Order: sequence, then structure tokens, then C-alpha cells
Amino acid sequence: MTRTTLLAFLLLLAPAYAYAGPGDATPDFGDDDDEEEEEEAPESEADEEAEEEDAEAEEEDAEAPAEPERDDDSDRLDLPELSPDTEEAEEESEEDLDDRYRVVVPGSEEPDVAEEDTEEKKAEILDERKRRGLVKVIQKKFFLKYRRVEVVPQVGYVGNDHFIRRIGVGATIGYHINEVLSLEVLMMYLPDLKETDYKPLTKQFRDNSEVVPDISRITFLGALNFQLSPIYGKVELGTLRIINYDLYFGAGIGLGATKDDTFIIRSPCDQYQTRAERKQDVANGCQYVDQTHFVTNAGGGLRVVFNDWIGIRLDVRQFTHIEQVYREGDIGLEMKQNLMISLGASLFFPPKARALPL
Repeated sequence: MTRTTLLAFLLLLAPAYAYAGPGDATPDFGDDDDEEEEEEAPESEADEEAEEEDAEAEEEDAEAPAEPERDDDSDRLDLPELSPDTEEAEEESEEDLDDRYRVVVPGSEEPDVAEEDTEEKKAEILDERKRRGLVKVIQKKFFLKYRRVEVVPQVGYVGNDHFIRRIGVGATIGYHINEVLSLEVLMMYLPDLKETDYKPLTKQFRDNSEVVPDISRITFLGALNFQLSPIYGKVELGTLRIINYDLYFGAGIGLGATKDDTFIIRSPCDQYQTRAERKQDVANGCQYVDQTHFVTNAGGGLRVVFNDWIGIRLDVRQFTHIEQVYREGDIGLEMKQNLMISLGASLFFPPKARALPL
């Protein structure tokens, strides 16, 4: 090749290398459209796959139930409104249900014992727990009178006379045929206490007036009575004890002894010391100083029993008799009434009650 031809060839190639710097690769003069199409093809396939996935997701959302809208102010779901009863039922925990259906006996709730409480405080709280733990119900009748003997030592007082008062001691012994009916024997001795028996009105008459009252002291009472106990009940005494009681009514007949007060009327019979001596002085009517009378009585009372065999008994009974009155040769009849109030201890024997027959 000639030198001129080589030079012309280099001049033709010079424009192609004009834009390439030192070390740059030789520009690729290939077809650019083919490369762009090759690069865009994968992007189109990815878009198609994404669109298919979005369509499937939309179909699934359409088939699924609509979700409730969320509140703008919070992240919790807006649940449908429930009635108050439904809300309370859902909100109640297991402990709430236990509290709702727990049966609480009044007074049985126990206070909590705190750790910081003193020993004395803890003891008081424990005692309170024991006390509240007792459930009081209607108790059975814990004593029976059926075929038992009742002994009542008692003290009596007679104060319905305007001029004299009487104090006596005695006892009642009764046998209970059943729970309602019983028979009893009463004996009461009332000693002569002289001026101690006088009431203020009697002393005033004796000291300031020539007129003195006619005084007759009752000194002994004995009677056979029947007793009816139709009313029975219970009463609470304090906080931990229940006692039994019954009301009874009774009446009977018997004998009574009286003695005229010969000292206050300055009777000549006052000089005799014994009853036999007074009976011999008929001229002065001294045989009427001491008398024995047929006596009737009626009344009732309250019996309170604390256990199987011990109790107390309050009795109110009126004794009536007719006595002869002798004054200056004349004999008259006078009805005397003595209202006696007595209080005594009620003791049942045997100590254990007998079983009622079926």
C-alpha cells in the first residue's frame, strides 16, 4: 500500500475517535432500538404479574366480609353497639360471677386481718369472726316438763292491805303430767314481825288517835292447785343465748291460818302467850284470835328456763277466805283477800328431760 493511500484511510477514521477520551472504550455502534426493547420487556412482565396479584386481592376482598371502620382518634375497632345487659355480661369476669351468685349469710362476712395490726387487734378480729360465724336459727325447745317434778323455793310478799304488810317464805312442789297440765302443792309460812308489819297509816292511827284498825295477820297458807301452761316461747338474751319461757295460769283450794293483832287494840287476850290459853278465855272472845280458814286461790305467772333443769318463776296469786270477827260480844263475818307476789328458783327433777311418747 502506498503511503498516500494509508494517509487517506486514517483521515476517514479520525472523526469516529474524536469523542473518545484516553482510555475510553470504543463506542458501540450497534442498534439501540433492539436494546431498549430488550430492557422494556422484563418491566412489562413484572407489571402484568403485579396487576394480576392486585386483581386477585380485590376479588378476595370482595368475597370477605367488610371490616368495620376504624375510629380516627384511636386504633380500636368500632364494634357494634351492645345493650347494657350484654355489655355487663361480657365485662363480668369469673370473680364477678362468683360474687353475683354467692349466698352471704347476714353477719357472716369476715373482716380482713392486716399485717400491721397488733396482736390485740388481731385477737379482737378473730373473736368477731367467730361471733359472726354463728348463724342463729329457730332453736328447738331444749327442756321438757313431761313427767318431771318441779321444786320452787320462793319468797312471797303480801302488800294489798292498807294497814299491814306480810312477808313469807315457802315452796311449791309440782308434778307435770304433760307439757300443758300439772298439779302442785303450795306451802307458805308468814311469821309475825310485830311492828315491822305495820304500815305508816297504822302507826299514825295508833299514836295520834283513839281509833285503831282491826288487824288480822295471815300466818300460813297451804293449797293444792292445778296449773295450765298454754303459752310457750323463746327470747334472745344478749347475743349468744336463747332462753325458753312459758306463761301459766292456775287455781286451787286449801287452808289458811290467821291471827288477830291483840296488841294494837289493847285486848285482854294479849296477855296469853299460847293458843291453848286464848281458847280458854271465852268471856273475852279470845277463842277467835286464832282461826283456820278454807282458802281459794287463783292466779298465774311466768316461768323462764335457762337450761335443761334450772330457771326462775314469778307468780302472782290472790288468796281469799272468810273469817269471823269478834268485837264486844258481837260476831261478824268478813272477807279477806291477800294478793301475794312471789319469786323463786325453778328446779326440775330428774335433771334430764324425759322423751315424749310418740
